[in-house]
Amino acid sequence: MIVTNRSVLLASNYDVWREPFNGQSQSFIKVVAGLEDADILAPGGARYLGGQTVPTLGYLFGELSHRIASRVRRSVGRADHSNMVPTSVEKNYDVFFFCCQFPHELAALDRLKGWRERCDTAVC
Repeated sequence: MIVTNRSVLLASNYDVWREPFNGQSQSFIKVVAGLEDADILAPGGARYLGGQTVPTLGYLFGELSHRIASRVRRSVGRADHSNMVPTSVEKNYDVFFFCCQFPHELAALDRLKGWRERCDTAVC
């Protein structure tokens, strides 16, 4: 029997909001990566999120803009606007696994350019 390694890309939005509740996604992804020898893709959030701890004017303006964009998208039947940094998937993979906390966070998939074209099987 010939055993071949599958190429796996584990993706998550846990670095967008560096909060304790995202620790479970991060831990789960790291355990699976250790078992599968997979690549991890966890882009950070938009630059304005850096002022989140002690809200700055830039953070407040950025968050307001993000919420308005999300509301406009929802009003035309689209998913929320994600504030994850746009990132491209550069390699081909057999399996793509996306992990997030809430269903509305699936909008982050729009920010991962090329994931569907470069990955054979997708799991969420």
